[in-house]
Order: sequence, then C-alpha cells, then structure tokens
Amino acid sequence: MYRRLRSAVILAVVMGGLDVGCGGPPPEPGDTRSTGAEVSREPVSATPGLTPAPSATPTPIPTAAPSPEGGVFGAMLEAIRESSPPGSRLALGRDRLDGDWIVDGDVDDGRGPGRLLVVVSDRAGTFTANPCADPDYRQGADCVRRHLDGGRVLVLRGAVDFEGSRTVDVTLIHADRSGVSAEASNWSIGQGLKPPRPGLELPPMPVTRPEPLFSVDELAQLVLAVDELTRACIEAGCE
Repeated sequence: MYRRLRSAVILAVVMGGLDVGCGGPPPEPGDTRSTGAEVSREPVSATPGLTPAPSATPTPIPTAAPSPEGGVFGAMLEAIRESSPPGSRLALGRDRLDGDWIVDGDVDDGRGPGRLLVVVSDRAGTFTANPCADPDYRQGADCVRRHLDGGRVLVLRGAVDFEGSRTVDVTLIHADRSGVSAEASNWSIGQGLKPPRPGLELPPMPVTRPEPLFSVDELAQLVLAVDELTRACIEAGCE
C-alpha cells in the first residue's frame, strides 16, 4: 500500500512552496501528504523501481515563519527546520492527498541541494506493519525495526543506490498504522531529469551531492520531531 501511495505522491501537483533559511524568516501555512524497517546485510544495489522524482518542481516563494496557527504544515516545517543543519535553505512544496499532508522539495546545507520528502498521515492502516518484510521497500538495503513506547515502531532503511542516486528512508508507525514517513536523497528535484534510456523504467536522478543530506539516524530524529509537533497540532484540532 505504501508503494502505491508513494507513486501517487510523485504524481501529485505541488500546491505551493516554501523557501526559507534555517535561521531566516518564518514560513506560511499552505496545503499537502507517505511509508515505512529486522536487519538485512545484503549489498545495496537498487533496482529501477527506486522512487521517481515528482513530475512538478515546487516553486519556492518567500514565506513567514511557522506559528501555532500554521496548522499541520506549519508544524512540519518547524520540525524540519529545527532538524536541519544550521543555515540550511529549504525549498519545499506542500500538497494534500487522501487526507495526508505532504512536504516535498530540496534542502541545501551549502554543499548542494538534496531531496527531502515528508508525509504525515493520521489515517489508521496507512502503513504496513513490517515494511522490512517487503522486498520492494528494502531493495537490498539494510532494514531495521526499533520498537518504541506506545506500540510505535521506527523503521530505518539504509541507502538504496541506483547508478549513484542514493535514498534513505525512515518511517514511524503508530499502533493503528498511521504515522510519519520521510525520504532523503543525494539528488535534487529542482535539477531536472536525465532522458530515459532504453530498458529502464526510470532514468537515474541528477546527483547533486555525494550522500543524502540526512543520515538514517538524523532522518529518524527528524521524523520523531515531525511526529511530536504534528500529533499535538492534530489533537488540538488544526489541519
């Protein structure tokens, strides 16, 4: 189910954008919407099924900083900014899909932009209970499940490499299988795609940095921060 959701996300039209520095002016709410990790020690060689880049590139626009009135998107952006390296620039689009909130775009720490996709879902059953058991999700990478309090499970999937394009994935799954999912890559959705080649489902992504901006552990901290702020916001009745 997660794979189908991710494909839908890729095809969704970005409804707005954010372009802020991690110490600069605040962001303005918009409207937007994600997946999920036992240990596998297989070589990391991805298949052409690696997550495709979105068909539309977010158009960055200056915004004001997030506030309690910023809704779920404001909470997401606040958590992302606090979890990003100091001085990072965020160019993120916002969208909604099936009730989920999606933030997708680039984060640049000064050493090259890298894609960041974050999805928040408060719908029960959104995520599979054990994504690590899904070969399409693991794609040969290490995959680990960490059990947290409250029946939550943190799934960490190592880097999947497709011709130099590397993507790490972390998903926090609640007991009802709602949660937060994030992907970080070493390519930029703002750089355009290389032309497809015969025999390949997807072209290789335009690599913009040696590694994703966030390591798996750093991305896990970002996911936990997003979950904390968005859950409080949703429970308070914001959208």
